[in-house]
Amino acid sequence: MKKRSLPHLARGFELKICIIGSSHIASLKLGWEMVRDQFADDELVFFGGPRKSWRNSRAINGKLVSIDPKLTENIRLTSGGLHEIDPNQYDAFLLYGLVLRVPRLRRGISKAVMQETVKDVVEMGLTKKVAKRLRSITNTTVWIGANPMKLALDGETEPGTFYTYDRVVAELQKNFVDLNARFLLQPSETMASDLRTPRQFGEGAVRMRQMRGGANESESAQYSDDDEKHTNGEFGRLWLLQNLPLIVPGAVR
Repeated sequence: MKKRSLPHLARGFELKICIIGSSHIASLKLGWEMVRDQFADDELVFFGGPRKSWRNSRAINGKLVSIDPKLTENIRLTSGGLHEIDPNQYDAFLLYGLVLRVPRLRRGISKAVMQETVKDVVEMGLTKKVAKRLRSITNTTVWIGANPMKLALDGETEPGTFYTYDRVVAELQKNFVDLNARFLLQPSETMASDLRTPRQFGEGAVRMRQMRGGANESESAQYSDDDEKHTNGEFGRLWLLQNLPLIVPGAVR
C-alpha cells in the first residue's frame, strides 16, 4: 500500500472527494450543482457505471481501473475525461448506490433473521467488493451511501411497524468494520414513516449518462413516471447538505 500524498494542497482545494457509484450518482451530481457554492473550497469528482458494472473494476498498479470497455467509457463520461482512479489524488472516497439497499424489516423478526438478511444484502451487492479493492491500494477514508429507499409511487403510506432506518444501517455497518468504511444516512426529511422515499423526490430524475451528454439520442433524459428507484436533484441536494459536513471534518457551513 502506497503512502498517499496531499496533492490537493497544490491545487488550492481544501478537500477532493472521489465518488464512485451507479446510476444513482446522477442525483448527487445535480445536487452538487445546487450546493457547490456552499462548499467552494472542495471538489467532487464523479465516477459512474450502471447497475453491476463495477464488478469489472480491479486494483492494478496502485489504481482502481476498469477491465471492461463499457465501464471505461462511462467512467470517462461521468468524470470529465478520466479513465482510472488514482487514490493519491483524493482525500476521501464515497461509494454510493453500488447495489446496496437498506432492507425494510418488520419488527418482531429475530435478531438472527435480521443479521442473516443484512448479510445477504451485502454479499449480493458491490459495495464491499469495491471497498476491498480500494483498501488494497489506499488507507484513505471510505464512506458509504446505500441506494435511496424505493419511491412511494402510489403516494400512500404502507401500514406496518418497521425497524428504524438507523437501526438497519447500524446492522449493515457491522459488515464493514474490517474495512474501516463508515455509513452515511439518507436524510430523514426524504423518508416517510414506512421507510419509502416520497414520490416528489423522484420527479425529474435523470439518467447517469446525461451528466456528460453521453446519452443516446433515442434515450429519454429522464426516467419514466413508474420508476421507483432513482431520485432527483433536490434529493441529492439534501443528501449532500447533511453528509458533506461529515466527510469534511470540522466544516462550518
